Amino acid sequence: MYGRRVGKLSYSNVTATIALFVALSAGAYAAVSLDNNSVKSKHIKDGQVKDKDLAESAKILDFSFAEIPDSPSQEILDAGGYQLIAECDTNNNRPELNVNMQVPETGTMDLALLSDKGSGEPAPGLASIPVVADTPFALIHFSSDTNGQSVIGAGPITYSTEDGAATMNMYARADDGIDACTMNGTITPAP
Repeated sequence: MYGRRVGKLSYSNVTATIALFVALSAGAYAAVSLDNNSVKSKHIKDGQVKDKDLAESAKILDFSFAEIPDSPSQEILDAGGYQLIAECDTNNNRPELNVNMQVPETGTMDLALLSDKGSGEPAPGLASIPVVADTPFALIHFSSDTNGQSVIGAGPITYSTEDGAATMNMYARADDGIDACTMNGTITPAP
């Protein structure tokens, strides 16, 4: 049978107990003493922050749409308080792209950077417009021109609020040659 060991404390037992106490104390101190949002980029190893670790407002939001005319409207984005609904209609037998958007906060949408037919020049009638939180507004409404040429819009579009500015990079097209509407891009929320 096993006998009970009684004797003096050894140096190794005392050292191990002290080391255990110090390690547990340091971990407990770190857990209660760090402020919210106190971990900075310099404290994180490269590649260690995963998508699931990020708040919804910190994620880059992707969207895409490709349809033939007269297809039903589709929700192509619903995340982070942003919503995009797109449809490909027909106007005088030409494809017409219509996109409605909702944003999470009241602010201003700078649409002046959309270009007409890829020219880099602002499309006529586009400007900075006020937008109201959770209220749909027309982001895009265009069709191929009377010569059958596609109309192209490209970003970036800036959405500004009191808390900062989000950027939407996109490419949108109503193309008579392929008889379709396409749109894709990303939204980078305000920091």
